[in-house]
Amino acid sequence: MTKSDFIVLANRQGRSFGEKVVKDLKSQFKKDLRRNIRLTEIKIENFNNGELNIILPESVREKDVHLIAGVGQGEGTDMYQDIFEILIICDTLNRAGSRKIILYIPFLPFQRQDAKTEGREPISAKLIFNLLVASAPKPLSRIVTTDLHNDAAQGFLDIPIDNLKAMPLFVLYYKSLKELKNRDLLVVSPDPGGAKRARRFAQLLGVPWTVMPKIREKAKEAKLSVSSERFDGKTVIIPDDMIDTGGSIVKGAEFLRENGASFIYACCTHGIFSQNENGVSAEDRLRKSGVKVLTTDTIPRSSEYYHQNSDWLSEISIAEYFADALYANQTSHSVSEILDRQFEEARKKEGSIKRYLIK
Repeated sequence: MTKSDFIVLANRQGRSFGEKVVKDLKSQFKKDLRRNIRLTEIKIENFNNGELNIILPESVREKDVHLIAGVGQGEGTDMYQDIFEILIICDTLNRAGSRKIILYIPFLPFQRQDAKTEGREPISAKLIFNLLVASAPKPLSRIVTTDLHNDAAQGFLDIPIDNLKAMPLFVLYYKSLKELKNRDLLVVSPDPGGAKRARRFAQLLGVPWTVMPKIREKAKEAKLSVSSERFDGKTVIIPDDMIDTGGSIVKGAEFLRENGASFIYACCTHGIFSQNENGVSAEDRLRKSGVKVLTTDTIPRSSEYYHQNSDWLSEISIAEYFADALYANQTSHSVSEILDRQFEEARKKEGSIKRYLIK
């Protein structure tokens, strides 16, 4: 393998995550190749009217291009600009003669609308995939993401998707957390749709699990109901793929405490943390709830953000998993075998969580 074989690029929101991926990637190649692996900068500027101008710094002709693409959430970011930036970069790579493009997008938005539940609704998940493929129809050969909202959405594409999982990291984290030693643990799915996730999570932790049912009494109003003996003295962990406004977690925590739970933890792959319809931020709601939340760095945020929310929020980086996938894709190794190894390491607690923690 030579320097000309591949190149690693990132959009503006993906640069910080890309640097971490490249750092982990270097350790996977032979020593004589480490100095050749770097994150190549793309020149990205905005015209006065907001249009994007993108210039590649070096030739990508007949190269394999690994594009690491971040999509921002929250104040100070523009999700729609980030998505369009990714599309234009892919178009640029296509026109510049790339042999192959593999897109690494840790958080893929618009995945909650993956089917029509009522008339006159969009299927936004399908639209996003169509746009990505249309931006580079020939060279775009694979997409790598994390915890799709619905695994079945992979069927929207005719190219492969590597759907990485954050669960092994969560399992390692909770197995390593000293304050959970000798606690009576219970994994609780926040809704029936997350039952499969909760069951697998509980199996890896070696603890029981259950689902928190919702009984709808009035329109737009749900009341939780279950036997109080079920949670007496329990330390509960609520796993989910994403936390948006935090409403489900906060209401669930209130219910669990009212029914005997002692401590509440929650983990999510994608910490969106947006404001609710009343303008209250998820950060404020979760802080006041007393729930200890664990998330990953699939959504780009500053170290200042983590510092300001360190009283209720902990973060682990999934960049090493993306480095594993990039290495496998470039060397034609099996990503499925990597996923199996990650889950097995978590089950046996063969890895250390320290190297994944974001301080």
